[in-house]
Amino acid sequence: MTTTDRRPTLPRAARIGFRDVPIDRTAFADQAEYGCYHVHDDRIEINAGLKASMQALVVVHECLHAMFATAMPPVDDQTEEAIVRALTPQILAWIRDNPRLISLLAAR
Repeated sequence: MTTTDRRPTLPRAARIGFRDVPIDRTAFADQAEYGCYHVHDDRIEINAGLKASMQALVVVHECLHAMFATAMPPVDDQTEEAIVRALTPQILAWIRDNPRLISLLAAR
């Protein structure tokens, strides 16, 4: 078994607010494209060719777009992208750096 085989797989959906947003791993024709949140279909696509560390970053990034669609007043695409890009690495680092806190927050 290779390291790739042991990599955790993405869940089929992410719970965002009141809904489950599907997450699809897709082979993108353009490898420079990492992921996309489709607001009209309410689904996330992640480039299947990404390494696990990049997948984590892209999933957080696209989930933030989905959160914007639910909880934020409308803003132009450039403003939303700037905010999401600024928050993504901060949120991912916070999750990774605080496993006990995340576990406590996730407990039901």
